Amino acid sequence: MKKYLEGMTERQVAAITNEGCTAVTAGAGAGKTAVLTRRVYRLLLKYRSSERKHPPVVAITFTRDAAKEMDRRIKDMAGKSLAKMALATTMHQFAINKILKPNFHLPFFKKQGFKLWKIASGRDSFFHLNQATDIALSNKQLGDFKQLEKSMELKEWMSLVRAFGHSPSSYFAQNKAAFHGVASTLQELLSYDQLPTNLNDTQRRNFYCLKIWHRYVEINRKHSMIDLDEVLVQAAHLLERDPAVRRTLRERHPQLLVDEFQDSNLCQFRFVVALAGDGEGLSTFGDIKQAIYGFRGSDPQLFIELLNRFPRHTLVNLPDNFRSASQVVEVGNALARKMTLKVTDEPMIPRNAAKPYEPVIFHEADYPSTEAEWIATKMQWLRDKGIPYHKMGVLYRYRKLGDALENELIERNMPARRVGGSDDKSLYEDERIVDIVLFIHILFNPSSKKAMSTFIAENSGFSIDRKEYNVLFQKHGFAGNHHKAISYFTNQHFSQSEQSWVVLNSIAQALFDLSARLERVRTFEHYCRHKNMQYDGLPPGQKSKIEKQLGDAYLMAVEEFVAKLKSYYCQSFFMPFASAQVKANAISRHQERINEDFDSIFSYLLNRNRLVHESINVHEYLKSRPLITERTKKDQEENTSDIELMTVHASKGLEKEAIFIVGCSDETWFKDKTASEPTSLNYQEELRLFYVANTRARLQLYITRHKEYKYRNSYYETQPLDFLQYILDLPVIEQSDLREAG
Repeated sequence: MKKYLEGMTERQVAAITNEGCTAVTAGAGAGKTAVLTRRVYRLLLKYRSSERKHPPVVAITFTRDAAKEMDRRIKDMAGKSLAKMALATTMHQFAINKILKPNFHLPFFKKQGFKLWKIASGRDSFFHLNQATDIALSNKQLGDFKQLEKSMELKEWMSLVRAFGHSPSSYFAQNKAAFHGVASTLQELLSYDQLPTNLNDTQRRNFYCLKIWHRYVEINRKHSMIDLDEVLVQAAHLLERDPAVRRTLRERHPQLLVDEFQDSNLCQFRFVVALAGDGEGLSTFGDIKQAIYGFRGSDPQLFIELLNRFPRHTLVNLPDNFRSASQVVEVGNALARKMTLKVTDEPMIPRNAAKPYEPVIFHEADYPSTEAEWIATKMQWLRDKGIPYHKMGVLYRYRKLGDALENELIERNMPARRVGGSDDKSLYEDERIVDIVLFIHILFNPSSKKAMSTFIAENSGFSIDRKEYNVLFQKHGFAGNHHKAISYFTNQHFSQSEQSWVVLNSIAQALFDLSARLERVRTFEHYCRHKNMQYDGLPPGQKSKIEKQLGDAYLMAVEEFVAKLKSYYCQSFFMPFASAQVKANAISRHQERINEDFDSIFSYLLNRNRLVHESINVHEYLKSRPLITERTKKDQEENTSDIELMTVHASKGLEKEAIFIVGCSDETWFKDKTASEPTSLNYQEELRLFYVANTRARLQLYITRHKEYKYRNSYYETQPLDFLQYILDLPVIEQSDLREAG
């Protein structure tokens, strides 16, 4: 047996060595990446004696981190010299570097108005989208658009239609009938400024979104920009329309391997089919049971469609699970049996003989904060049992569900990081949260070395870059107190007629008022705790009554302070250089998210028991919120110390000794807060997502939920996640809402 096949099962060997079009279905923990790497290596051996300018073997993954890991594995196996014949990349990077850039001179791009181009940043896209919204819609239409019960955000809508490969013109052409009575051409639709009253809610939403999208593309073109969603649309269109480009790419890259193909959308499917030619050099890897990106337009049926498109394919299934203890595999198989879309009915076969410390645990808590407390305590218990923190993972359906736990871990000084890339950032890495924390640091942490310089440098309205700010910093002695910088800029540098002065003066007013309010809160801190000590000898009932009175007043003072802080943030800091009308419109559109973001930051603090009994200091809490303005070195290094928190969508490929799945209630899992019919596409995708979460665990699995959640300042009861009915009766699961965490 060849050395690179040693240790492989019979089916893994078949997946590695099969000639021609090959489709590999690999269950959770089946060693898929090892198989893919070895297949790349076997293909590389065909070209080791040839001279080629371009890498003949291309391995496409869906994330940059996965591409980097694939590249590392290929180099380890093949050596650096032979590994140069392989390119491990993402679909977007391949499209940019191998399709768009080399062909940018073609008329295809010139006809669309491209001159020069660059990838739009997140801030660029956000600003251009807000501009496009205000320009594209009349005042009447803006009001109607706001009042519509939107099933998805504008940005989501645009991502979804482009997942089908659409441009604004192709979308209109395909959906022209839906706009009957309003517009018969795209130009008529764009110039229509009345309310389209003869359209239903969905049609009106699509009508408004299309107008905004078209204007957004125009603004991007004006600034020579293209965003990432448009990259694949442009690449797929070029490949389909230009046989010479297709032919050149196939000659340069005859072997194409695509990982996680079950998560492809129609645009990506068209992209791969156009590159694959007759399919003889195509290898796809995936698992329909782990297809979880339908909300982005992905369609697991396309995995099956690809098999039909290339009938000479060979299908290989890998059922062995080398990752998880048998009790975890049993949970996974129980969930898989309820799935309606399958390539195979073969269950996973457990191959990990490890013995867990306890059964799979299902725990119910009252609130997100008490759920977080239980989890943190359980983690400390597991650490004492011998599982280090970096081998523990926390998964949740939506990023917000991790916020309470992140704050709990920060306050306990337990090492943690949120991971998962741009869509699944840490609470304190999210651009919106960063903006709020930046405001907090400017107001309450004057010794911060980067708060003021970041704010000045990242807002072009000041016309001061970071280097120029640092010169002023040294010259005028801002060191140790950037409040001096605010004073300098408002009294000496800018005149009162300049918008920069208006912005900084508004911040100075916020600082003055909020500092006085913070002093009131500090008085409560001292008074409540002093009184509590004074009344320690009172009868329990009387003591409890006094504590409640003091605590309620203290909590109210902190809530009022946070509410005023939020008001000043919107007034003084949010989009500081926008016109009053543009800012008002943007705040109106984003107010709910701003409220949610402030709740996420301050949920840990706004707790009466903590305020009264735990000696928490509000000022120190404000200063201790992490200000993360760039990716830290820690994020790029191998994790050897931290608990990892991420959305389930970000957990593909993850495996941890202990996994906690939090927020397992219908209202906090399903987007519309209720389970749909078990045979529906949405229900089935969410079931697959829950399956993915469960099968990340190697040894210990914990499933938790909270019975109440907060939404728009009110608390609502929750119901257990519908999928739990398929597993809670399994003998490997222990249920209890009373069980101690450690």
